[in-house]
Amino acid sequence: MTDNDVEKEAPTPNENASDNEAKKKKSFWATLPGILAGIAGVFTAIGGLITVLVTIGVFSPPPEPTPTPTPVPLTELRVISTVPGLGATDVDPALEEIVITFSQPVMKGRYSFIIHPDLGEYPEVTGDPFFPGLQTCTLPVKLEPGKTYAIGINSPDHKNFVSLADETLSAEPYILIFSTAP
Repeated sequence: MTDNDVEKEAPTPNENASDNEAKKKKSFWATLPGILAGIAGVFTAIGGLITVLVTIGVFSPPPEPTPTPTPVPLTELRVISTVPGLGATDVDPALEEIVITFSQPVMKGRYSFIIHPDLGEYPEVTGDPFFPGLQTCTLPVKLEPGKTYAIGINSPDHKNFVSLADETLSAEPYILIFSTAP
């Protein structure tokens, strides 16, 4: 043997076997495919958690509170809406009914529609007023194109729209003015 020669010992059969076993025992999670699969699992779990949290509304803004309607005292009876609406323009002259809705139930069969020639024409009435609901009165009419109409509901002298609960409570006077389309 020369100085340059290095003496190498041949591995024993047991040493080769233990190196191979160490390589074989390396965990799947320590390999690149294992690491990627683990990361994918974590992302899937986070995605599922976010989906559940969104579904139950954790990330949603709080709902806006529903406004509580201001109750109309039973000591007040007034018109709250009309069809056509007050001041409406370009109303279809084919409209056959004027609908008045009150703030509380009114007595059926009692009404006061008032003529106001200084504010507009009174429509041609085609039938008796009727009450399809407790708070609604409907006046059947025939309208003409290009006209301004004015219809009073009660007046200081005519107070026949009255409360169903209290006949002494009459509706506040109201004047509906609207115009039909040409």
